[in-house]
Order: sequence, then C-alpha cells, then structure tokens
Amino acid sequence: MKVGLGTVQFGLDYGISNGSGMPAAEEVRVILELARRESIDLLDTAFHYGDSEAVLGASGLQTDFRVVTKTPQLNKATVTAADCVYIEQCFSESLTRLRQPSVYGVLVHQINDVLADGGGNILESLYRLRQRGLVKKIGVSVYSEQQIEKLFNIRDIDIDIVQLPINVFDQRLSHSGSLRFLQSQQIEIHARSVFLQGLLLTESSRLKSYFNEFKPFFAEYHAFLAANQLNLLQGALGYIKSLQCIDYALVGVTSAQELQEITASVAALPAALPDFSAFHSENQKLINPLVWLADGAREKP
Repeated sequence: MKVGLGTVQFGLDYGISNGSGMPAAEEVRVILELARRESIDLLDTAFHYGDSEAVLGASGLQTDFRVVTKTPQLNKATVTAADCVYIEQCFSESLTRLRQPSVYGVLVHQINDVLADGGGNILESLYRLRQRGLVKKIGVSVYSEQQIEKLFNIRDIDIDIVQLPINVFDQRLSHSGSLRFLQSQQIEIHARSVFLQGLLLTESSRLKSYFNEFKPFFAEYHAFLAANQLNLLQGALGYIKSLQCIDYALVGVTSAQELQEITASVAALPAALPDFSAFHSENQKLINPLVWLADGAREKP
C-alpha cells in the first residue's frame, strides 16, 4: 500500500471534521513539496472538484506526480454521442487546468454513467484517449459489489484502475470478495474514504451529537486501538494496509502538518497488524456520509 494524495480539499470545503476550509495556494505548494519528499507519487483530482485542478496546475509541482483525474458526472438515463464529445472536451480542459500534456489516469466519476443505456460509449472515448497517449490508465469509481459485477459484465471491458470506498467501519468490498476479484483481474485498486470523511480520526469527546447512538461502538474501537498501541491514524491506515491488495490509500489534507502526521503514522505501523474485522458495520447511518447529510450530521452538537 502506498499513500496517494486526494486533492478535493484544494478546491472545495470537504469532510465532516474539516474545520479549516480550503488551504491557501502557498500552503498547497508546501503540502506538495512535503508529499514529494515523502515519496508520495500520486495525486487524485476531478473535473468537478472546484478549483482543484487549476490549483495543482498553478503550483508548478504537479509534473512531479502521477495525476489521476475524473470525468464530469452526467447522471442521465441515456448517454448520447454528444455526451461523449462533452466528456472528451472536459478531459481536454482538465489537461489545460493541470498544465500537463497528459495524465497518469482518468476515471469515470459516476459509474452509473457507464451502466446507463449507451454508457459503454464513454469507455470507448477513454480507450481512444489512452490509445492517443493522453492518459496511461483508465478506470471507474465505484461504490458497491453490485456495481463491480455489472461493470465487469460489460463486453470486452479493458480498464486499469478501480477506485472504491473502504475503511475500518465499511469493509463490505473486502467481505464480499470484490477486492480479491479485482486483484485477480490485475486491476490497480485505489481506496478512498479511508478516514470516512474524518470520522475515524475523531476522538469520542468530539463526535457530533448525531453519532451518540454509536458512542459504545467508538469506545470499543478506540480501546482496541489502545490495546494494540495504535493511534487513530494508524488504525485507519493500518486496516487498509492489512488488506494487502490496495495499491493506493487516498488521503486528503488541508495542511502540511496533517500530511506529516499521516506519513509518520504510516512509517510507524507495525509489521504485524491486528484483525479489524470486528468493527465492520452495515449500518448506513454510520458508514454512509450521504445519510449523515440527510440527517443533519453536520449540525453542531
């Protein structure tokens, strides 16, 4: 497992525990310089991450990294030829924002766009971009086991990367065998939501009132970490490392100090990691940030 730097925070306010907002351009440069020193070689961004791509391009440091961007989300029942032209135009705009002639990867941001009627044409567009040398690897961002199954039922599918959500509390794609399947297909796996929007890094005393019903669960988890001499960062990243099939764990930060804490925690992880399986939950109120938003989890306690 390598650490990849997610950059949504560079263009949008993001994360339930993010109280500092977007970092200034100079702080972004400091973050990227630190990432380079710490041998982090991948940046994850997207067309719809606000100014993230432009901020990376303006930094002048983006060329030192593998950059993965994503297509705009269509959210349509039927994908037309015009939609595919739009996606290719947006990719060209992404290159302009990033100030790069090509990128390491481009992912379909919304898998339902691919699964829609005519959605296979989006993949054909990405195949052409790869063939032209504008991108090295193409892929799809997914959410569930069912989506992965549908994706690989597409005839002659030829993708390189799958980005997926997985963390200590949401181990569904590990338990279902999806990770093993992707590994068997020689797919590069990028893990997102490894901190569950910062929830896994939040001390019990600082949890929003929305999570009160889960406080015993958090107490048990935090006691487990203490017994295994792991801090919150090490617990979150240690679980991902223990899976032994994740190529990149994507982390987002708003300061160089946060990134320094992450890299130090990873470096201090023990060779033998504990079994985290007892902390898997299927409760959407805990593991699905969209449900938090619907229920007002961002409200102050």
